Amino acid sequence: MNFYLIADIGGTNARYALVNCETLEFAFEKKYLCNDYAEFHESLDHYIKDLSTQDNIDFKTSVKKACIAIAAPVEEDFVQMSNYDWGFSISKMKSYFEFEELRVVNDFLAVAASVPYFLEQIEKGQSLDSFGLLKIGGTESKSGSAISVMGPGTGLGMSYLVDIEGDYRAFATEASDASIAVHTQRQFDIVKKIQELDPDIFHVNIESLVSGLGLERMYEALKAIDGVDNDIKEAPDIVEAALNETCPLAVEALDHFCALLGSSAGNHALTLNATGGVFIAGGIIPRFADYFLKSSFHESFKSKGRKDRPYYYKFMESIPIYLMTHPNPGFLGLRELVKKL
Repeated sequence: MNFYLIADIGGTNARYALVNCETLEFAFEKKYLCNDYAEFHESLDHYIKDLSTQDNIDFKTSVKKACIAIAAPVEEDFVQMSNYDWGFSISKMKSYFEFEELRVVNDFLAVAASVPYFLEQIEKGQSLDSFGLLKIGGTESKSGSAISVMGPGTGLGMSYLVDIEGDYRAFATEASDASIAVHTQRQFDIVKKIQELDPDIFHVNIESLVSGLGLERMYEALKAIDGVDNDIKEAPDIVEAALNETCPLAVEALDHFCALLGSSAGNHALTLNATGGVFIAGGIIPRFADYFLKSSFHESFKSKGRKDRPYYYKFMESIPIYLMTHPNPGFLGLRELVKKL
């Protein structure tokens, strides 16, 4: 039996699976903490060992092609992760693991590559929650139009799809490094405080606030502004305190987080003219989906143009927005990419 290897490497977890070359079914899914390994290849070595000892798979004879999605720009042979220490040469990895074909892509290109699967399910009339989607707003997707994909995890991923002769193609971006657009005095104060706390940064980018690390950074800035001192530091604890309403600053931080994600998603959609839709992914939002649906995200997304000339507000209101609740859309996209190798 032959398999493709797929891997989804983020700033926190390294996820691996095999794809059956004939049935395209997933098999032997495993997840490892990146912190447990000094280098990327060590985590993959561990996965291969688990295959041989737990599942009796001879990796070298059964797996010849692989596709790896990683939270990093992928422009040349050497890949360096944006929010983690791992870096490697693609050609050396191909040789080390004796792959016939190895493709490495940005992690959100893989997420974008999963969107045609979701569109196909929508067209079939399946209930959205049955395959991992929630509708946030908008009308129907315009066939053949650009589609925006973004989502916060440890960092922030942003990608898109365009229709090329009837076939959607996914592209990565580095748009998360664009400057953050803020709209209230309090948000301006947060940005100013972040610049004061880290004078070496060129600018406060979108990822600086709209990501797991960004939520932590924003919360620390709010504590510094208001002179608050407590033990809450990590994103999961901030979210928990906000949802339980045990810390007013945590509530405020999460509110700003959702609003800034909305305005940033709106900017990306405007840039792409993404009337095909906007898909929100990432590991953070599904953890508090009910809160997110009631948050200021959608209003911030729509609030473009002028109140006395509401063309752009209505235009943004019509764009369909979906929240991906599927546990790993990256695997769905990687399956599409690896079978084309």
